[in-house]
Amino acid sequence: LQRNAQDTIISLQMFLKEVRPSLKFFIDVDVDMSDGLHETLRKGVVNCKAFLFFITDGILGSMWCAQELRWAVEYGKNIVLVRETDERHGGMEMKDFFEQVPEDLLPVFKNNIAIPWYREKGFRGVSVHAILKRAQLEDDRANELQKLQSTKRQLMAVVKLSKSSTTAFDVLQQKSVMLKI
Repeated sequence: LQRNAQDTIISLQMFLKEVRPSLKFFIDVDVDMSDGLHETLRKGVVNCKAFLFFITDGILGSMWCAQELRWAVEYGKNIVLVRETDERHGGMEMKDFFEQVPEDLLPVFKNNIAIPWYREKGFRGVSVHAILKRAQLEDDRANELQKLQSTKRQLMAVVKLSKSSTTAFDVLQQKSVMLKI
């Protein structure tokens, strides 16, 4: 049931944040329920960029998990399916899982390939990157590296254009509006 996944979801959050520290998560055990359970969960789905659904044996037996998935469909969210692979933690074959899926939710599972969640360190990174890619979220480190490389190219172009020897201070002085004032 849902209890199979809560520890894994917290771990998954940690592994995703290692790669993308700026990620924000809505996990129902970590939020303020002052608006009531129904409205809090609905707002969580409405406000998400991607909806990650972690598949374990019996997950759809939870009325709220099934409802959150229905809202994700209704609001046109990018649904990322991730399935547990370890039977000790609720993992099961997808063909067996399909028998548990309500008729109205079958298209979600039949039209999307579930990313396998591997607990072994060597395979876990593959799962994490596949989840980020499917969620259309970029790797912060890769993003920062691209920005640094772009800045380096721009600085190299400025240095090449300079007829005299150029220091970092010279470049800043030539290009910075604040230093010209």
